[in-house]
Amino acid sequence: MDEREVVNEQPAQSFGSYLKTLRLRKGISLEQVSRVTKLTRETLLRLEREELDAFPAEIFVKGFLKAYAEALGADAAEVVSRYDAGRARVHEQAPKDGAFVMGRPCKWRVLAAFFALFALISATLMIVSSFGGNQVTGMSAPPAVREAPVPDPTREIEGERGTGPVSKPGKAAEKLRFTLQVNALEPTWIKALVDGGSLKRYQLEAGDVLEIEARRGYNLLIGNAGAVRLALDGKPVRMEGGKGQAVNVRIP
Repeated sequence: MDEREVVNEQPAQSFGSYLKTLRLRKGISLEQVSRVTKLTRETLLRLEREELDAFPAEIFVKGFLKAYAEALGADAAEVVSRYDAGRARVHEQAPKDGAFVMGRPCKWRVLAAFFALFALISATLMIVSSFGGNQVTGMSAPPAVREAPVPDPTREIEGERGTGPVSKPGKAAEKLRFTLQVNALEPTWIKALVDGGSLKRYQLEAGDVLEIEARRGYNLLIGNAGAVRLALDGKPVRMEGGKGQAVNVRIP
């Protein structure tokens, strides 16, 4: 089917279908939208197909949707509203589906559970009756087992009377975080989510070097993919997109 074919709009269209319908109706290609929004063609396709797993941060999804809608001359608020409505329907349906599945167990499973419980009770009564009248002699109760204290690898522990050796942190404590280095070749901006925290924005000029530390990872939105070089713990990080294109990068 030709990409420029007109698709009839449905009243309950989702945000992805809504955007694609507008684009095809106006005869605009994905390449044209990409040049205006600086988003890659793959990113635009994922928005139209509603492949939200490719966008781990919701704030990035809404930003991309607004840019896409504005490039088509559409109401950005309407597109975001359709996105929010779709997300709300998913959350509303999930508990109902779970309640339906859990609320109607099969009869044979109930009977099987009943007989298993009955057998367990019967076996317990037989064991108690067979050993209840006999006293076991010649055996002492096993000594209580005391758990040894677990040393804290982040603190120095002195030996007994202050003369013993000092414990050293283990290998697990040596690697506590990542270090991401951003080298700017041209002016650009970066929005970063570190360890799922709050969103931070950086404005870089040519020659700037930005270092960001994290414990779990990064989610970046870069305004110009060709304007920066990334390195994680000294190792280069590859990115999609070219010069002038905005890209979403998740590390590691």
